Amino acid sequence: MHVGHSTGGQPMRAAIGALALLLMAAAPGQAQDTPKAKANALLVHAIDAAEQAEQADDAGRRLELLDQAQARIQQIRRKYAGTDLAVKLATGQTIGDFDPGEIATRREAAFADACLDDPSPECLQPLADRLTEINDKLETTSLQLRKTRAKLDQTETRAAQRKVELAKLDKEVDKLRAALERVQDKHMAAEDEANDLREKLQSRRRRIDNLTERLNKQLAEDIDALARYRSEFFGRLRESIGSRDGVRIVGHRFVIGADHLFDSGSAELTSSGRDILDRVSTTLGNVAAKVPQDIDWIVRIASHTDRRPIQTAKYPSNWELSATRSIAVVKDMIDNGTLAQQLVAVGYADNYPIAESGTEGAMQINRRIEIKLSEM
Repeated sequence: MHVGHSTGGQPMRAAIGALALLLMAAAPGQAQDTPKAKANALLVHAIDAAEQAEQADDAGRRLELLDQAQARIQQIRRKYAGTDLAVKLATGQTIGDFDPGEIATRREAAFADACLDDPSPECLQPLADRLTEINDKLETTSLQLRKTRAKLDQTETRAAQRKVELAKLDKEVDKLRAALERVQDKHMAAEDEANDLREKLQSRRRRIDNLTERLNKQLAEDIDALARYRSEFFGRLRESIGSRDGVRIVGHRFVIGADHLFDSGSAELTSSGRDILDRVSTTLGNVAAKVPQDIDWIVRIASHTDRRPIQTAKYPSNWELSATRSIAVVKDMIDNGTLAQQLVAVGYADNYPIAESGTEGAMQINRRIEIKLSEM
């Protein structure tokens, strides 16, 4: 039996009787004062009260009868918790064709009808609390949307168009919130309107999730493409400079021994150093011409010294020496045609050695200029 909107009392009562017989038949010969029999009897009373509520014209009477039905069900779960019937009720299972969960749903509808008949503050307060809960959920969802927008703002320049879409979504959310505030003043039909707002917000969240997925996919594709150009850059650079001691490829970096570019303790490029950098700039220009304009990339020039201390008027420490050397390389590459906005100069002093020992060979390895092509 389905306790819902019936069209007459007789079919409902016949179904109640059938369910009662079914419950009694579940334990043939069992005494009527056993927990199982008492639980079954309470369920029959609950169903009967629900059926009477279906027939009642007065909203207050329907609410009273549904409260009785709900109380019987709670009594079964609390007092006869060890019975199979209580377990089914606790886990939301149906009993035959009877769905206990519909009692609470119908009670909410009866409560709303009663509020319409008598809109007292005590009656309207639960509806106001429900509206407050919905508003809090919307505030939380709106905060999550803002966080998502902040992450998207840090992506590639192509995200500008998506940011506009997010701004539109933000305005739509503000409109929905304003609509919800108006619903608080118009409490009639508040639950239906709130459900509609939640569905719209979920749709916006799905659109944002799809947008984030597309942006992440595009960013990964750009990184892969830049890796191919970087590989080509290093390959051509190796061909151009040739095989020299102290010039090597380490991971994603092209490493040139500082001794090939500078004299000891100096940040002035030697003539041979300028020749090497001229080839680097030429090779970079050839490869850069192939990189699509929508991929943002930079060349990071990192200068490292050995751990031998320096203290001169011009270079009080290895920090000044390494920084000045990286700037000298950047300036020379700019003079050779590399765009300034695609170059970054970094000085690390002696903080990131490759070789840890203090031998002259180890220190020579640590004195180096690293060139790295990477995304912005």
